[in-house]
Amino acid sequence: MQNLGALVVGQEFDFNYRSFTATIPPASCAPGCELKSQWVSTARLRFGYMLGTFLPYVTGGLSMADINQDIVGQPFGVAKSVSFNWTAGVGLEFAISGPFTAKVEYLYVGHTIPDCYFECGGGPIHMSLSENIFRVGLNYRLSGW
Repeated sequence: MQNLGALVVGQEFDFNYRSFTATIPPASCAPGCELKSQWVSTARLRFGYMLGTFLPYVTGGLSMADINQDIVGQPFGVAKSVSFNWTAGVGLEFAISGPFTAKVEYLYVGHTIPDCYFECGGGPIHMSLSENIFRVGLNYRLSGW
């Protein structure tokens, strides 16, 4: 983090394990398609303004996630890809004691999914996926505010 008076600029990287499966119904993608993902990660800049022991901030940057497309009941295998897209959010970090801070944060994460052609009966079928992430955190600062 870099202090510029009350303005604070910093960077953040996170890696999160999570698991979800979304099913595309057979009417759109015969015989049906499943999207699966096991992880999501972000690399972001944070811009905040110090208000005593509170630091409200906005954040934005790059999002990455694994996206696997699996055609139900077909021997075509799984189409695996890594989504590179954008993320943006807001948060509030506050001092607890010494180098410890806590935060609450909201992130919107967009994902890029390749269009489905042959696997979905000749498509193309365009799919989009996004996430809303709410989280709380405990941080340990190596340097002061």
